[in-house]
Amino acid sequence: MDDFSLEFAHLFHCLLRHDHSEAEKDRAAGVVAWAGNNLINLRACCVNDELTLVGIVWDFAYKQHSLPTLDSVNDAVALLDKSAEVVALINNYREIRSELVPHDALGMGPVLAAKIVAFERAKLGLYLRQAVMINGGTAKEDKRLGRRYEGPKGALNYIMDKLEEGILIDRTGVVQPIIVQKEAGELGERYDYLKSRGHLPSGIDALPLYPGDLCGILGYSGGGKSTLGRFIVYQMAAMADKNILVISLENDAEVERDKYLLLHCHHPKWGGEFDAISYERFLTGALLPVERKALDLIAQDFADTVSGRITILQPSDSTWESLKHLVELHSSRHQLDVLFIDYLQMLESRSTRGEDTRSQMTRMIKDVRRFGLTHRTLSGHPMVIISPIQGNEAGKKFAEDHEGRWDLSGVNDVKEMSRSCTQLVGTFTYGDHDPQGNLEGVISCVKSRDGIYWGQVPYKQTCAGWIHTDRIAHNEITLDDILDEV
Repeated sequence: MDDFSLEFAHLFHCLLRHDHSEAEKDRAAGVVAWAGNNLINLRACCVNDELTLVGIVWDFAYKQHSLPTLDSVNDAVALLDKSAEVVALINNYREIRSELVPHDALGMGPVLAAKIVAFERAKLGLYLRQAVMINGGTAKEDKRLGRRYEGPKGALNYIMDKLEEGILIDRTGVVQPIIVQKEAGELGERYDYLKSRGHLPSGIDALPLYPGDLCGILGYSGGGKSTLGRFIVYQMAAMADKNILVISLENDAEVERDKYLLLHCHHPKWGGEFDAISYERFLTGALLPVERKALDLIAQDFADTVSGRITILQPSDSTWESLKHLVELHSSRHQLDVLFIDYLQMLESRSTRGEDTRSQMTRMIKDVRRFGLTHRTLSGHPMVIISPIQGNEAGKKFAEDHEGRWDLSGVNDVKEMSRSCTQLVGTFTYGDHDPQGNLEGVISCVKSRDGIYWGQVPYKQTCAGWIHTDRIAHNEITLDDILDEV
């Protein structure tokens, strides 16, 4: 593999770490597809898995930025074949190396062309060639950093250090400052935009969610936290055409897939015909022949009519730092509206010296909140983050004594969770299913940062997790009402 191919592959991987303008969204998706496919091909060229330059580039890219798995390469290749712009970019890259070719000749925007030239000025090729020498036994010292690079491990560290100096600048976390006086005249237009954009429907009439929200679902073990989260995800995909990334840390990803499909059995359009189909009967093989036949109809209808995209990932690394890179990659390829983490308290955070577990968790939750606010997806908006939250025994007892309503003190262990959430919803179930397979419960407003308190909503949950609630006005219960009650 020649130096040009290596340099070009890594150059385009670097491009993935930058925002793209509205006009470049489709092109960016093609770039991601090409880079993911090409780096996998490069990895396949490593003889006996030796840490050659190819291996160095691949290992860095994989460990730091979680490129697509082999299962996603087929999609990448299919996308690449349709992307004439990316192919044109590849064919003309040698010309770009020497001078800035007029962007019209390449079919790409001036911003992307300028970025390519900027990377050339960063001497990426020099770094790669230096890594080859270090890998081959030539030691190199960096007096400014006080580091010595030697051997394969040194070559990898050298590339990481150089890239962290400025080539891989993650601009998704950069939010432009707002000068209020300059944007004052846009207030009316802002209102019109927000009104036309609307909210993300949760399936609970009283619970609208908006970009940038961190919504916690508070409950005790077995109390329906994940079930409510799954219902909200399904509602957003099926009823509002939203794209959701589900991070399954607690449950098997294939089980989660089946549960989402079985939710479709209880869609109101079936008129209750398939309400007896439950995950328990699905798992134990207890479906009737007619119900087994109905599964094919329901699954096909899901594929044909659910316009939103539900992607389930089960990462092998449970650290937030690793998960964040997975989310960044996914959002660079797809329009991401919602991130559902099941659940946040199961994540780990890389500790610093002297940190106890509580401090690590507090720091991680703060970073999750900042990430949700500052990371911009292809839409240019922050995403909604949803996660179940484990409640404590005192909170459960409070809910039992207050008709199923939780309060903030019920959040287990780390109080930063309750502080960071913009919306905190409590879920409480009363126990046994009725003869129709329904489970009665209460959904309550534990916290609403915007002050739209809505009290408690009784609901019935079907045997497959579909939730039916009574309609309730957003302003039926005010903050003063709650304070008076306390």
